[in-house]
Amino acid sequence: MKKLLIVLIAAFSVSACTEDITRNDPALQGMKDNVEWRAGGQGFALDADGSIRIEGSNQFETLIIELPSALEGTYVLGQNENAMATFIYDNGFESYTYSTGTGNPNAGEVVITDYYSVDKILTGRFRFNALLIDDNPLVAPVLNFQYGVFHNLRIN
Repeated sequence: MKKLLIVLIAAFSVSACTEDITRNDPALQGMKDNVEWRAGGQGFALDADGSIRIEGSNQFETLIIELPSALEGTYVLGQNENAMATFIYDNGFESYTYSTGTGNPNAGEVVITDYYSVDKILTGRFRFNALLIDDNPLVAPVLNFQYGVFHNLRIN
C-alpha cells in the first residue's frame, strides 16, 4: 500500500508540472476605446489588383481594414477609400458602423511589418479613430483603436 501511495504521489507530481500553452497565432487584437478587443476569427483576402482586406470578428463585432497593397510599409487611413478601417456592431436587433472614411485627418495608420508572399502570411500593427456613420445618438461619435496588432494572418 505504501508503494502504491508513493507511485500515485510521484505520478501526480509529474503531471502537475506540465503546462498547457496556447498560442496567439494567428491573432487580430487591440484596445478598443481603452478596452481589450480580440477577434475570435481572423484572416485576410488578396484581390486580383493586389489590394487586401483584413477581417476579424467576435460574437457581434467585425473589424475590416482595407489597404491598397500587402507590401510592407505604412498606410495612412482617412485620406482616400484605398486605405480605410471599418468597425461594425450588429447583434441582430441593433447595428451601427464606424469608418475612417475619407477626409478624416486624424484617422490613423496601418503598418505592415511582414508579408510572406509565398505562404500568404501577414503581420503588422494599426491604430485609428473612426467616425460613426449611422444616426445613433446612443453610441459615441468616435471609436478609437490603439495598440492594434495582426500577427501571422493567413489568406482566406
